[in-house]
Order: sequence, then C-alpha cells, then structure tokens
Amino acid sequence: MSFEGFSKEAVQFLYDLRFCNTYEREAENAARFKELLTAPLTDLYNALLPWAEDADAGLETRRARCVSSPYRDRRFSPPSPLREYVYLRFLLETRETEVPGLFFGMGPDDWVIGLRFYHCTTRGTTRVRDEVRRDPEPFSNALRTAAGAGYLPCGSMYKADHAPGLSDGPLKLLLNSRDIELYRLFPLSGAIFGPELPGEIEEGFEALLPLFRLFAGIPQPEQKPPSPAFPFL
Repeated sequence: MSFEGFSKEAVQFLYDLRFCNTYEREAENAARFKELLTAPLTDLYNALLPWAEDADAGLETRRARCVSSPYRDRRFSPPSPLREYVYLRFLLETRETEVPGLFFGMGPDDWVIGLRFYHCTTRGTTRVRDEVRRDPEPFSNALRTAAGAGYLPCGSMYKADHAPGLSDGPLKLLLNSRDIELYRLFPLSGAIFGPELPGEIEEGFEALLPLFRLFAGIPQPEQKPPSPAFPFL
C-alpha cells in the first residue's frame, strides 16, 4: 500500500490514549493502535525505504529494526502497556553503542524529524565530542547545512561551557549539549495528513545526512575482551 497520510482519528487516538492506557483496555487499544498507527507507519517505512537503501550510509533497513512496536518496555513503564507515540528510525547498522540514527516521530502534540545517538555511554559520547574538537571544520560545515534547514542541537545543556573558545553557533550548541541530538518539530497539520510526508522526511534526512556520515566515520575504540568469570590459577 502507498502512504496516504496519517488520519486525524489516529492523532486523536494518541491523545485519548493518555487517559485510557491501562492493561484492562490493552487488547482494545492495541487493535486500534495497529489499525490507525502501525499500518500507515509501515506504509511510510516502505515509501522511505528506497531513499534509505540509496543513501549509501550503512543504514539498517530491516523493517523490524526500523518501525516502532506498539508496546512499551514493561520494565520501565509498568502502568502503561502501549506507547503514546510512533517512530521510524534508520540506524548505523555496524555499531552497538553511540549509534547515530535518522528518525521520524509523531505524538499527540507534534511530529519530528531528526538525528540522534542511540545506546550511548558517557565514555563514548565524550569520545565523540573529542573527535569533533579535534577536527571541527567538517562538523561545523555539516551543522550549518542542517541549521539552514531548521535542524539545531536540542536537549538539556551543560551548566559549564564546554567550548569556551567558540563563538555562538550550532557547533558550540552541539558541544554543550548533554545529548548528541538535532531535530525539528512540526505542528500536527499539513504534510502529516497527506501523501507528501515521505518527501518532507527525505528532505530533512538529506539535510542531516552529511553530519550522519561524519558521525558514522568516527572509529570506535577496540573493545577489551571480557574478563574470565574466574581468575586463572
């Protein structure tokens, strides 16, 4: 099926889910979730798949790894079985930590396109920032391209300035952000309800792709072999 847009009923369902996301109503809600959200999200994935396969950026494109499940991880949200948002993401397939990825998401209030790092460790993100500081010019150029399309580093900032020698701009924002993430929020109107959404997302991904490729090119340190369970005697 070709992507025709999300329905206003789907957005209303996400809003209503805030008030009825209980295990007693899980079966009913899950059926509506799959009809109103998972089905069009899968069509959107299929519409974006040719772009992801042609991007030549090592993107993971298997559907099961790209399309969000309706269900939350019960370890972290025991009162609420279903997600109150949906997402698509195309991650760098060769990494296990500090994994750059391009994403689309939609909740009951807005939708978003962006780039972020997944499965982060403190040591790993510190190393990424060190690599950016070591050769800042290509990252600054890629950040300007992203900023020109409306994508800026977001999230909580460190209280102390981690880049005191830089003038204000996207690179300074990135180095001072706790999370390595850029995104742009859009109102729930227009493209989200029509077949033009895949094109909008592709334009956003294209603006973020130079930065994604730079992040993907940062080599990861060699992993130390695990220590034996018992010391050799």
